[in-house]
Order: sequence, then structure tokens, then C-alpha cells
Amino acid sequence: MKRLFILLLIVSSLVALTSCEADMRARLVGMMGSLSGNVMGSDTSSADKAIEEARIESSSTTTVNTASGVEVLGVTVNVPVGTTYITGITTEKTDAIVSSIADAKRNTASLEKLRSEMAGAADESSASAVKSTAVIYKAVVEELTTDVKDENIKKAVGEITGMLESIADSANITKADAATVQLMIGFAEAVNENISKNGELVVDSGLISKANSLLVVAETLSPVGSFDIDFGSIISQLVSGSGANGDSARALEEEGTKLEKDAVEYARIAYRTLKPIMDAKNYEGLISGLSRHKAAYETYVSLALSGGSSNLESVASYERLIDYLFASVISEADKAFDAIKNSGENDGGAVVGELKKAIKDYDTLNAVMNAFVGSNPWLDGSGEGDIVLRLPGGEDAWNVSGESPDEKDKEFMQANASGLVSALETVKAMLPYVSLDKFPGVDVAGMIDEVLGYLSPEESSN
Repeated sequence: MKRLFILLLIVSSLVALTSCEADMRARLVGMMGSLSGNVMGSDTSSADKAIEEARIESSSTTTVNTASGVEVLGVTVNVPVGTTYITGITTEKTDAIVSSIADAKRNTASLEKLRSEMAGAADESSASAVKSTAVIYKAVVEELTTDVKDENIKKAVGEITGMLESIADSANITKADAATVQLMIGFAEAVNENISKNGELVVDSGLISKANSLLVVAETLSPVGSFDIDFGSIISQLVSGSGANGDSARALEEEGTKLEKDAVEYARIAYRTLKPIMDAKNYEGLISGLSRHKAAYETYVSLALSGGSSNLESVASYERLIDYLFASVISEADKAFDAIKNSGENDGGAVVGELKKAIKDYDTLNAVMNAFVGSNPWLDGSGEGDIVLRLPGGEDAWNVSGESPDEKDKEFMQANASGLVSALETVKAMLPYVSLDKFPGVDVAGMIDEVLGYLSPEESSN
């Protein structure tokens, strides 16, 4: 594994696959096709209605006035006096939020306006209430499901509480976060109603419906629609003139290399695909939206697997799976960046150590990507004469040696791969229900098993 490929791995969140063969990397990318569009139209009134429906009403908030905390669904949560949180959300309110958001996705102009507006910051009072509500309901859901043993349900609960935790910890609460938290209240109430006497959670149509509502909102508001995904073209460029051995990718591994036409086209397609990350004015909000998308999809699939696989048919489309997978790739890339940047002196091996040095001056993943583009202005299609690959900071800044990570690097990847593992397991669970015949001859399930084996600590001990 050479220098630039490691940079590309950070960008694509496939850090955990750095020791895999080129054809395996290409096959994973090949799963990711292109996204479908929406019905054209210019009327944005449905977006205006959805934005209004998702607004937090002052009548639906309560302020804690006792030091004993607050009791929600029979669970006492200790919060400071003066904490304002959301309560009193009716079924009619949540239904209105979901239906209006679903209506707004029916035409392109309305959907674009909805996503843009909902990605904006919530007002100060709403943001405070959203964060407090996320804290409270995370504690409530965890307490209610303490005795749950079903692994699929435990995974679903973990996704829900993880989503609430990320909202509670966010420095920038969006209007989309506000909509999500209001739906979480209804989900928590359904969980409370379905807890059996022995502490197990009964998955019925009502709970599945609540999970579906979360998914509809998360998918609709997800920033994934802003990405120009054309991985089919990337794969075509990878194998063109290379005997299907990935020479196009390998041409992008040495700083100062004069690039051939197919390698240039490969890099430019990747640039166009990832440009929304580089241009993001609210990078944290973009990642938050993609993470909500990932968590909501996994929550639904996990509950459906426990409640009956027939429930999976409603999300069994190629486009929805590709949307989910791309949201997972980008959000996990961000986590991989943070894990490496914040790693301890003794965490990881040579590769992690060198990567940590390389990114030490960058605060975010998109800052690294912008630096790379700044060093290679030809990526946007401009530039004349010989096109040469340049690394930000020069070759020495990305001084990663060896063909693959050592054992300590591998252990580091395994310790930080839970989100990627969850995504791959979810994709594998959906394979019997989604046609991937756009990629004939690709053993997707076998490839996923190979990656999961690599990421398994048990595998590393053999």
C-alpha cells in the first residue's frame, strides 16, 4: 500500500480495508452504482409546510423546576433545574411531520429547499430543548431496554441511543435534529408500551411503523442527494487498459507521478463525487445528517429482522440500499479521521502513526480533501500539458511505508470499525431482498464475509 492510496482510503472510509487486494477494493466500490432522481417541479409549498410542521412549538416544552430531575415513561433522569425539554408530542403531530416531509420529496425543487432549510441551525431556544431532550430520552430508552437479549433488537436500540447521543453532543443543532428528536419521543413511547413482563421488547407493526417514520425523515433530509455518485464510471476507469488489475488506481500512489489519461479520469470522477464534502459550509451538519440516515436505516433493518423478514420488503430497493451505503461510507470516513487524529502515542502501528503526523494540521476530513485538491488543481478539469500528482505538504508529509498495516495497525482498525462492521452486516442482511444484477459476477456476500473476517479480533488471533 503506497502513500496516496492511504489518503484515498481516508477519503472513502475504507481504512479498514488497507491490506485487501486491489480487485477486492474495486468490487466494494462497484456495489455503489448511481442514485435515482426525483420528479421535476418548481412548487415548493410542500417544503414550506414540512418546515412549519417540524418546528418545535413552545406549548410542547416543559422546564424542570425540581432538583429531583424529571420522570419520563417511569424512568427518572437527573437533569439540572431550569432544563427545558420537549414533551407532549401527540401522535397527530408526529404523523404530520412524517407525512409533510414525505410529500415534500415528490418534486426536486421542494426536496432541495427542504434539505437546505432543515440543514440550517435551529433557533437558540429550540436547540437547547433538543439537546436536553436527546439526553433524557437516551437515558430512558437505555433503562427501558436493559433486559433485552435479542441481538437484533439490542443493535437497533444501540443505533437509536447512539443517534440521540450524537445530537446531545453536537455543537450545532439543526432543524433536522429537532424533527428527529420529536419522532424519537414517539419511538420511546412505543418501546415503553411493548416491553414485556420479562423485560423483552416485543416487535410488532406499531414499533416497525415508528422505525419506518424515523427512516422516512432521515432518508429525505439526508445530504446524500447532493452527491454526484457515479461509481460505475470509477470502476470502468479502474479497469480500462489495465487488464482489470487496477492499474489506474495504482497510478495514483506515488507523489510526482505523471498521470496517464485513465488515471486522470478516475481521479476527476472521484473529485466530482466528493465535491459536496469539500464545499460544505456546515461540515458537521452534513456528517450529522449522513449519520442519522445510517442509524435510522440500521434501526429499521434490525427491528425488521427480529419482527419478521417480510418487513424488509418495504426498504428492499437498490436505490435505498445505495443511498444508505454511501451515507455509511462518508460518515465512517469522518470517524476514521477522528480516530486517527485523536489516537494515543501507543495506539496503532507504523501506518496509524504516520497518518497521525500527516493530518495533525487539519481539523476535519474535508480540510484534508481541500488541501489535496489545492495541490492538484487539474482535478476540476483545468490544467494543460503533463498532469502530475502532488501530495499536500509534499511527499515526506505522507511517509507511510510498507505494503500493508502491521498487527498494531490492524488491532487499531478493529477497535474503531464498529460502524463499518454494522454497515456491512446490514448490507449483507439486505442482499436476499435487493437485486444487484447491475454488477454481474460479483460475489458481494463473499466479499463482505472476507472484510468482516479481517475486522474480527478473533480472526487476528488465528
